[in-house]
Amino acid sequence: MPLLRRGWVCCSHTQLPHTCPRALAARRTSRGQLTHVCHRCFHSAHSVSGPHPRGLRANPWLTLLAVGLGLFMVGLDGSVASIANAEIARDLNATTAELQWVTNSYLLALAAALILGGKLGDRFGRRTVYLVGVVGFTVASVAIGLAGSIEGVIAFRAVQGLFGAMLMPNTLALLRAVFPPKKFGMAVGTWAMISSVSTALGPIVGGLLVEHVNWESVFYINAPIGVIALLFGLVVLPQSKNEAAAGEKFDVPGVVLLALGLLAVVFGVVKGETWGWTSAGTLGAIVGGVVVLVLFGWYETRVAHPLLPMRLFRNPALTIGTIVTALNFFVLLGVIFFVMLYLQNVRGFTPVESGVRTLPLSLASMLASPLGAKLTEKFGPRLTMPLGMVLQAGAAFTMLAWSADSSYATMWPPFVALGLGVGMVMSASSDAIVGNAPVQDGGIAGGLQATSLQVGGALGTSVLVSLISSRVGSTLTDSLTDYGVPHSAAARFEEAKDAVAMGVAPVTDAMPAQLRAAVVEGSHTAFMNGVHTAVLVTGILALVGAALAAFGLRARKDGHDENDAKVPSPAAAPAAPAPDASPVPDASPVPAATASAAAAVRSSGGIPVSGHVLGAESAPVPQAAVTLISLGGRQVGRVVAHPDGSYTVDAPGAGSYVLIASAEGYQPQASTVMIGDEPVSYDILLSGTSGLVGTVRSADRKEPVVGAMVVAADVRGDVLAAGLTDTDGTFGFAELVPGQLTLAVAAAGYRPIALPVEIAAQGVTRTEVELFSGLPVQGVVTAAGRPLNDARVTLVDAAGNVVATAITGEDGGYAFTDLDGGEYTVMAAGYPPKATHLTVHGSGVESHDIELSYPSE
Repeated sequence: MPLLRRGWVCCSHTQLPHTCPRALAARRTSRGQLTHVCHRCFHSAHSVSGPHPRGLRANPWLTLLAVGLGLFMVGLDGSVASIANAEIARDLNATTAELQWVTNSYLLALAAALILGGKLGDRFGRRTVYLVGVVGFTVASVAIGLAGSIEGVIAFRAVQGLFGAMLMPNTLALLRAVFPPKKFGMAVGTWAMISSVSTALGPIVGGLLVEHVNWESVFYINAPIGVIALLFGLVVLPQSKNEAAAGEKFDVPGVVLLALGLLAVVFGVVKGETWGWTSAGTLGAIVGGVVVLVLFGWYETRVAHPLLPMRLFRNPALTIGTIVTALNFFVLLGVIFFVMLYLQNVRGFTPVESGVRTLPLSLASMLASPLGAKLTEKFGPRLTMPLGMVLQAGAAFTMLAWSADSSYATMWPPFVALGLGVGMVMSASSDAIVGNAPVQDGGIAGGLQATSLQVGGALGTSVLVSLISSRVGSTLTDSLTDYGVPHSAAARFEEAKDAVAMGVAPVTDAMPAQLRAAVVEGSHTAFMNGVHTAVLVTGILALVGAALAAFGLRARKDGHDENDAKVPSPAAAPAAPAPDASPVPDASPVPAATASAAAAVRSSGGIPVSGHVLGAESAPVPQAAVTLISLGGRQVGRVVAHPDGSYTVDAPGAGSYVLIASAEGYQPQASTVMIGDEPVSYDILLSGTSGLVGTVRSADRKEPVVGAMVVAADVRGDVLAAGLTDTDGTFGFAELVPGQLTLAVAAAGYRPIALPVEIAAQGVTRTEVELFSGLPVQGVVTAAGRPLNDARVTLVDAAGNVVATAITGEDGGYAFTDLDGGEYTVMAAGYPPKATHLTVHGSGVESHDIELSYPSE
C-alpha cells in the first residue's frame, strides 16, 4: 500500500486522507494542491466497458471474428431475400406489395429496435444481449423456411429483425471493449468491410441456394452460421456493460414512440403507389409518422434517461454522418432489389448467373472498405463520404442507359462504382457517428449507426419499388400499344401491372406468338421506364448526400478532426463526443508537477498546460504525442513534444481533463488534471516498453529449429505474445512490459521446454533456447515366434526409476516417445499366474471363469 504525502487525498476516498489502496494517478488542483485519483474512481467516471479483460476471452482478433459472424449473418439477410423474391412470389402466390414486406418487415423491425438493442447491451451486458440476439435470429430464420405462407414469412422476418436489433449494435461496443485505441480504427474498418460485403454477397449466396436447393434454404443457411457464432461467442467474447446504466429507469415510452414513428413513415411510402401519393391514407401515414418522431425527439429531451439522447445531434459531424449513412444504404438495398428483378425477369438469367454478374459490386466493396478506412484515418470522413456518394451517384446515372437488352459491358461499370462508393461510406460511417459520440453513449451510438443503415435500406426498397410501380402503372398501356398490342387488349393488361413492376411479362402459351412478343417487349419497356425513374431519384439523393458530407464535415488535420477545435468549456457544456469510440485509457502514475507554472502566451485563448515528457532517469522523450481530452472523452488539444521533451497544450476552459502521453517504445500514460484560471505546469513520466528476441536451436546439432511455437506468459499465466520461429530459428516480441515472464517453446520432434526470462526495463532482451530431441523407442514382443498381445512393457532408467509403461497391441508392438539419451532397461511380462478356489459337486456341468490381470489393475 503506497504512502502518500500529507495533503494528498483520493478523489472520493476522503476517509483515508493519507493512503489510497488503488492509487494510479496524481493531479494538481487549480490552487496547486496535489490530489490522487484511484482506479475505482477513474473508471466509474470514464469507463463504460470496465477494465479490459485478459486471456482468450479478451483476445481482440478473436472477438472481431466472433462478432463478425453475427454481423455477417444479419447483413446477409438484409439483401439475400431479394434474390428469392421471384421464387417466393411463385411458390406462395405473393403480390408485389407482399414481397416488399418480406424485405421491409425485417428492415423495419430491425431499425425500430436497434437503439433499444444498444441500450439493452449497455444495461444488461453486451455479450449477453449479443448472444441472445444470435440465438433468436437463428431460430427465426429456420421458422421462416417452415412458415408455408407469405403471412408467416413476413411475420417471422419481423421477429428475425427484432433479434437482429439485439445483435448488431453491440458488435462495435464489444470491439471497443477489447481493442486498444491505436488499433480500434483498423477494427472498425474490418467491421465495415464485413457489413458491406455481407450485404453485397446476399444475391450471390441466395442465387446459389435458390437455383440448386430452394428459396427456403436462403434462410436455413443461418442455422449453421448461428450455431458457430453462438459457440464461438460463448468462448471468446468478454462481458462488457455500462455499470452506470444498470440502475437507470428504462425509457419504454421512447421505445414505443420511435417504433411507431418509423413504421408509420415507411408504411405510408410502401402504400403510396397503391393508395395514391396524394391520398389521405398515404399523406396521413407519412405526416403522422413524422409528427410521432418529432414528439419522440421532444420527449427524449424531457426524461432523465432517454433511449436516444438528443444531445448527440448537437455535433454536426454525427448528425450529417447519420443522414449520409442512411442514404448510403438507401442506394445500396434499393438498387440491389430492382437489379435482381431486372437480371432474372427481364434478362432471363438464373439466380446464380444473376448473383455472379453482381460479383464486381461485392469485390469492389471489399477493396473499398479497408482503403476507405485508411483514407478516413488520414483525412477524415470529409473526403471518403463525399467521394463514396459521388461514386454511387455516377453508378445510378449510368444505369439510365440500360435497356431491356443491354449488354453486360454496360452493367459491370456501375456495379463497380456502386461497390466502391458503398465501401467508402461504410468505412467513414463509424468514424462520423460512433467516433463522435461520448464514451458513455457508446452502445447507443452503435445502435444509432445501425438504425440509420436499416432505416435507409427500408426506405430505399420501399421508395424505389413504389416509384417503379407508379411509373409502370402510368406507362404500361402506351408501351404495349407502341409495340403493336391493340389498345383494347393493352387496357386489359393494366390488371397485371404488379407483375410488370417486377419485370414479369403477363404472357401465356395460349397467346399468338406475335402478340406474346409484343406484350413481352412492351412490358419490359414499361419496367425499364420505372427503373430509369428510380435511378434518377437515387442519383440525385446520392449527390445530396455528397454535398452534405462535403460542406457539413471538416477535414482532418494533424491526426484529429477540425471539429474538435470548437469545444465548449467542460464546466458549462454537456459531455462532448469522443473522436474515437474507444474507452478512455486507464490512468497511470505520473510525477508531481513542477513547483510553479511558467508564464505562457495564450495564443488560442485557452489555458495552457505545459511541462516535460520524461523517460528513465528523467531523460527527455522527444516526439511524444500529448493529447488533452475532456471528461466526456472529446479531444480538445494535441501536440508533439519538442526535442527537449517540453510541450504546451491549451485547454478551452477551467475544469477537469485527462492528459494522455504516448511515444514509440514507451507505455502510454494518462492522468487527470484539474485546471483553474491560471496556467498549469505538469511533467509526465513514461515507462519504457521492452522487446524480446531470441533463437531456438537443437541441443545436439546446434541447428536452428524452424516453425517452433514460442509463447510468452506473465507470472499469472496470461499469454502476452505468441509466434513461430523463422527459417533461421529466430523469433521476436515487441512492446513487452519489463519484469519476469515465462517463455515456453515447443516443436515437432523435440521435448517442450519452459524457462524464466527477465525483461529489461529498456531496450531489447536477447535469449537463446535449446531444444532436446525427443527420442522414440519402439519394438515388438513375441512368444514362441508369435506376437504377444496385451503384454506389459516397462521402461526403467539407469537409476531404477520407471520412466513409462505400455501395453502391446494385437501385433505385439509398443512404443515410447520423448526420451532423453542414456541407458535404459526394457522389461516385458505377460499376465502373472492366478490361483482360485473351486469346489466340484457330484452332478451337473460346472462353469468357472478366471480373469487374468496385471497387479496394478
